[in-house]
Amino acid sequence: MAAADSTAKKLEILKSWLGQVSAQDHLWLIRIVLQDLKLGLTESVVLDAFHDDAMTLFNLCTDLKVVCHTLHSREVILQDADATLKVFSIFRPMLAQRSTTNLSDITDSMLSGKHKEFLIEEKMDGERIQLHKRGEQYQFWSRNGKNYTDFYGANPSSGCLTPFIHRAFKPAVDEVILDGEMLAWDPKTERILPFGSVKSLKSTDNTELPRALFKVFDILYLKGKGKPQGTSFLYKPLIERRQVMESGRIFTEIKTRLEVCPCTRGKNTQDIRESFEKILQEMGEGLIIKKLDSTYHINSRTKDWYKVKPDYMDELGETFEVLAVGGFWGRGSRGGNFGSFLVALVDNEKSDQSQGIFRYKTLCGVGTGLSVNERAQIMSKLEGKYFDWDKKRPERNPDWLDIGPGAGAVPDVWWHWQQYDF
Repeated sequence: MAAADSTAKKLEILKSWLGQVSAQDHLWLIRIVLQDLKLGLTESVVLDAFHDDAMTLFNLCTDLKVVCHTLHSREVILQDADATLKVFSIFRPMLAQRSTTNLSDITDSMLSGKHKEFLIEEKMDGERIQLHKRGEQYQFWSRNGKNYTDFYGANPSSGCLTPFIHRAFKPAVDEVILDGEMLAWDPKTERILPFGSVKSLKSTDNTELPRALFKVFDILYLKGKGKPQGTSFLYKPLIERRQVMESGRIFTEIKTRLEVCPCTRGKNTQDIRESFEKILQEMGEGLIIKKLDSTYHINSRTKDWYKVKPDYMDELGETFEVLAVGGFWGRGSRGGNFGSFLVALVDNEKSDQSQGIFRYKTLCGVGTGLSVNERAQIMSKLEGKYFDWDKKRPERNPDWLDIGPGAGAVPDVWWHWQQYDF
């Protein structure tokens, strides 16, 4: 497989192998691909058995070779010089806790330290990336340890981002590690493109094409030119890390290329609500609430950072009565059933309820929240009542339905709103 020089050859080898092995072998192959062997042996169990400090070092470097060489004996004590961040040594980032409590509980947690304010950031719909820089050498890594250096640029003359941001860094900065979100910016619409769009970006000087935008929200390591050693900010409070990052001594912002993630200060639940309403008006995803005296916890979710989205908390959401007007066929475990539904709202401007004339405009797709039994009941009630959406002859599709911009795509099938009763 490793010697195959094309995807087609790899698929040919894989198909041949799959036809010769047992169902049990198929199961283990899937478990290996999913990285879940279901043996009860997590990486923390294995590493803790190897050495008391092994998990700590692994979180800082994600390199088993380094862990085994450094802690070759249980009698070896992890030295401070090894237990710190280093440029090009990839770590697992700190993550935000999903909010399942009400806003007042989050506010109480944020204000439990010495500061009577907390930080409010926009939750961006991009990919978490850590940027490592040493001189003119760059590396870009995802939260799962995937190397995107070739894509974004290993030096100022390669990639779709590094050539445009290298000049932003101050000459006095020799080494730096930044934590942030990689986004795709569309100059034509002046908006952030949906998640996943980053992968399709190209390195180009065309100012009208979508581009990579790195929004920085944390600094974790810094070494100045001529300095014998750098400074790790892991154990510095967030308020100090933001001050260093925003000081202008590290880099100068380049709009739509390299920016500091904007933030506001909050003191109570009302501040969170106001920020949330503003984000939703701008079609944002949600908020990240951070404690000002929080330190950076590698590979951890703590109550120092909370992510707040409307689908997490009832008090931030709105209830709509919508009409299911179409369906999208499911895949995998949902094969043969509708994986999601297209829902719509009454278009009051085009409807005449006194005459029994109703027109609808689609709102969005809904794919979660239903049990297997509920899906089966819906399929049973719709049996024989739905029609394929005709993409070639639009006149065959319902004239009472307007596909709104939020729907994203036309459904695979549709049904008349008067033909069923859920």
